[in-house]
Amino acid sequence: MTDERASVYRLHDAKGALLYVGYSVSPKERVRFHRYSQTWGHEVDKDGTTVQWFPTMAAAADAEVDAIRSEFPKFNKRVQRAPAATPERRRRQILRSRGYPYCTETGCKEVTLRDERRCPEHVETTKAAPPREG
Repeated sequence: MTDERASVYRLHDAKGALLYVGYSVSPKERVRFHRYSQTWGHEVDKDGTTVQWFPTMAAAADAEVDAIRSEFPKFNKRVQRAPAATPERRRRQILRSRGYPYCTETGCKEVTLRDERRCPEHVETTKAAPPREG
């Protein structure tokens, strides 16, 4: 999980109704994306955005899920119905969203470094394996 500072942002309409809750390291860009790329973007009030900063991406992700489940924004549907993600699953989702691949070992769900094909555990296993006798 990254230690990058991240935020939770809330988008409101002109009447103050909560439309969407999201998290990002660059909320200004994400808000712009929602306003101009989403079918509901025209509903976002020009001054209807609030931003709350957190020390890590994981803390922001947790706060986003909590906000969606307790505040019921109009356009956040997926998280309200999904079971709570474990911290390990959330870490894998974040890394995968940033382009990190999964380990190539069959059945392994560990995310690897960008230039690696195996996770650290399987790299060590491969290095430690005795040579085959032929």
